[in-house]
Amino acid sequence: MTFVILDYAAGRIADSLKRKGGVLIASSEGFFVNGREGPLKEEELEKAKKYTEDLVNKCREGI
Repeated sequence: MTFVILDYAAGRIADSLKRKGGVLIASSEGFFVNGREGPLKEEELEKAKKYTEDLVNKCREGI
C-alpha cells in the first residue's frame, strides 16, 4: 500500500525543530515511502542521497 502525502512530514518536522530553537540550513524535502512509515520507495533513494550530500557540503562550508 502506498500513501501519497507530499512534503507533509518534512514540513511538520521542520516547524517542530524551529519551535525548539533549531536553525534550518536547507529547505525541507519530502520523499515517497512504502506504506505509512517506509522504507523509502526505490526511486527515492538517489534523491535522498543527493539531498544528504548537499546538507553535508553546506555544513563543511560553514553554510
